[in-house]
Amino acid sequence: MIAPEQFLREGRTEVYVYVDITNGKLVFMCEEAICKKAVSDLFEGKALDDPEEAKKARNPAYGLKTNTATTGSPYGFIVAKRGQEYVFKSNTPPPVGGKVTKGQECANVSTISDHRIKVVMLGRILLDATGSNLDLTSHKMIEERKVNNSNQMCTLMDMTLRYMDAMKIQGKRWFYRPVASVTTGHLGTFRVK
Repeated sequence: MIAPEQFLREGRTEVYVYVDITNGKLVFMCEEAICKKAVSDLFEGKALDDPEEAKKARNPAYGLKTNTATTGSPYGFIVAKRGQEYVFKSNTPPPVGGKVTKGQECANVSTISDHRIKVVMLGRILLDATGSNLDLTSHKMIEERKVNNSNQMCTLMDMTLRYMDAMKIQGKRWFYRPVASVTTGHLGTFRVK
């Protein structure tokens, strides 16, 4: 699924947006070439005298906020790591007006219990919101499904958060893809050359 913030349109101008993994900057592609600066500025919300509503209508990622009012807890996001790969991280949202923190790279946490606690919590949230916990209980994961290492648990958490985001559980965001991660202030790490 391509996130709505990656395919943008204004009039007849269609733009594909992605994150340059080497520097964490947004790249705006017009047809098969990088867009002219005026077009990039328009879609980044840098156009002069442009009302806030127009900026948000043009680019769904403009004006996104990550905080307890808009984002579920825990939530997930994808950022660049050392300019070579994308990684999945999880975090708790800051209070309204607060700043996002770097989060926890799922693959770097070797203890499965931390991940399991988060996944079971997501199951409870889903149960309250939908009537089903999708079998995200400790018993099901340990005894029946044999989810017994941190890589499996990270994958389960990543997929669950993407699902919750797509379903708009509690009317909140649960997962930020790379473009939305950049626009909400989630920073990756980059090698200095």
